[in-house]
Amino acid sequence: IKYYDMKALIIFVSVLLSLGVRAEAVDARAWFEAVRSDDVWAASSWLGQSPNNVLGVNVRDADGNTALHVAIKTPSPSIRDWLLTQPGFEIDTRNNHQETPLMFAAIQCDSDTVSALLSAESAVNGTGWVALHYASACRAVAAPNIIRNLLAHYAYIDAASPNGTTPLMMAAQYGLLASVQTLLDEGADVLLKNEHGLNALDFALIGSQPDSAVVLKAAILARQRLKRGTW
Repeated sequence: IKYYDMKALIIFVSVLLSLGVRAEAVDARAWFEAVRSDDVWAASSWLGQSPNNVLGVNVRDADGNTALHVAIKTPSPSIRDWLLTQPGFEIDTRNNHQETPLMFAAIQCDSDTVSALLSAESAVNGTGWVALHYASACRAVAAPNIIRNLLAHYAYIDAASPNGTTPLMMAAQYGLLASVQTLLDEGADVLLKNEHGLNALDFALIGSQPDSAVVLKAAILARQRLKRGTW
């Protein structure tokens, strides 16, 4: 093939691909509109149209969010429950910020959605930030119950973020005293430090959480006495 023939072919294929991308973008917008409207019928209809089957139920938006991410954030509970029944749906997809739907539900203190995702066997543990970090940071009354639910599904209680921050540290700075106490009761290590040398007590002081600071200081003293063998 001559050079100019090959160049023309490349341009032609590029045009077709660009048209296809634009068509998919339009289709994806219709899909996410149905999700945000909590309209199962519209979402099901979109999924059933043959041109859209190329995209499928796991299509993502510009931020890498799946329909489940969007349904949790909106919220759209009917779409959420419908998605969990769809064959081939990927429940643990991470968006561009490395957040899973379970993490979305945890940071919103959405106890019902956390339970639904756990029942659908969403992954609880992983590298970096995990749902337990997010649940520990939230300040809704449901937070301690969500923490206990995650732990009951084998969440690692001392999970370390990329900089070594644990769920207890997150609870100490941002969350409820009840969340701090729940994590301590369940065995969180109060002596751990992140890469900046800060422990949970330091986080409580930084976050101006005096009640949590008192509880954490007592827990640290108790651990230190235990390590020294004081009876």
